[in-house]
Amino acid sequence: MAVLVKNPGRVRAVVNHIAEHYRTRVEPNGFKARVVTLDRECCVLYKRVMDELIDPEASAIVMISQSSDPPRWKVHARNKYAEERLLDRLRKRANNPTFIEPGERLEKVRERHDRGSSPAWSS
Repeated sequence: MAVLVKNPGRVRAVVNHIAEHYRTRVEPNGFKARVVTLDRECCVLYKRVMDELIDPEASAIVMISQSSDPPRWKVHARNKYAEERLLDRLRKRANNPTFIEPGERLEKVRERHDRGSSPAWSS
């Protein structure tokens, strides 16, 4: 499945569809978007294509980094403080929409929710 999901042509088609849908349906209504991908590698692949289609500052990856990660993934790593600042920025920028691509992080959000904590990016 990963081979299909990460196929460059498919990634480009999916991200192009996401960006177009966002521009025509989501952004005009003042909303933001969150894109959840298969894994961290897929996050980086989507981000690279998204940066070609829209302003690179308009999207961010929120994911856990590991010491064994390739350098092209580590550029998206943030410590807890930097991640909270990013998420605060996303909450406050009503006129500057941003995509969030949490990838494998979604499970941690579910765990926090199950314990009664709200996700870091909830308002």
